[in-house]
Amino acid sequence: MGACRKRWRMELMRVTLPQLIASVPHVIDSEPREAVVAMGLNSAGLPTVALLIDRTVLIDESSGPGTAAAIAEELAACGGDVAVLVSYTSEHIRDRCAALERLRLEVEFTVPAVELAAVVDGRWFRPGCHNPECCPEEGKELPAVPEGLPRLFAAAREQWRRADNALHERVRARFEAAEEWDEALRHGAVTDAATARRLAAALDDLCLRDWVVLTILGADDCAAEDALEGVGSEAIAHALDAAMYGDAVPEPLSVERSRAVIERVARAARGRRRQAAVHTLAAVLDWWEGNLSDAFERSQRALEHDRDYRLAELVNVAAARGIGPGWLGTAGQRANRAPN
Repeated sequence: MGACRKRWRMELMRVTLPQLIASVPHVIDSEPREAVVAMGLNSAGLPTVALLIDRTVLIDESSGPGTAAAIAEELAACGGDVAVLVSYTSEHIRDRCAALERLRLEVEFTVPAVELAAVVDGRWFRPGCHNPECCPEEGKELPAVPEGLPRLFAAAREQWRRADNALHERVRARFEAAEEWDEALRHGAVTDAATARRLAAALDDLCLRDWVVLTILGADDCAAEDALEGVGSEAIAHALDAAMYGDAVPEPLSVERSRAVIERVARAARGRRRQAAVHTLAAVLDWWEGNLSDAFERSQRALEHDRDYRLAELVNVAAARGIGPGWLGTAGQRANRAPN
């Protein structure tokens, strides 16, 4: 088995691996020479992104690691679960291709399945595989490109482009909503009903909602920014640990302003999911103040609107068990446990 031990079952694709490799010149609009082609595939096995990298750049000790890491990030950004890396060279790489291996080490961290292949003198094989049925020593002849396949590739790339544009639009809207929430929280006021409705609607995005939660808890900008970008980080973990176990005390004016905004948004929220989101924010604020009884009641209201709202469940359980913020214990106070 050797290098084929982790072979991805290409029969799950609508296009076989040999057909995909044969189609590479159509994907990148050129014939690769002394290069590696890195492709990210969609769920149908069609490439949505294809990158051409000079082999010498990957092999070079000074440029190789950074280039491989950048390519891995690019493949991960295309959202596929499979990457196909194909090396084109006249060098002897039957046993091992240094350029492929360097790239593979990075890509395997970002993409669940990685397939390696090589093309030499028009024949393809998997470097390191010597199974005569899979990869005979002379390699296998590439098949003809199926009719219509290039059009499928073009359609797949266009579909991914549209999806990527939509993602960028959602991220842009999220950051604009964060600016609007930040403005309201800093001033403790919502300018008008239309703004209140926009703030409520923005909570549909859980990354934005988490940003609001961390802002309420007084997290630093780094943690809040990570939440807004939808990435887990040590900064977020540290901020949550500080709220649960630390001695940071809520700033009264900030709490007052946050409550004014949340209550105004709650009156404007339409729909059960948005009502659940806003009441959950109010419950978080009550919990942060150490008022577990009110936190329990408010989280109950949130769950009445959406029984599966996870953050409301967490606040509800904490309040019911008398688990308050860390500053309560530091201050020698006892939390007001919610009624049974």
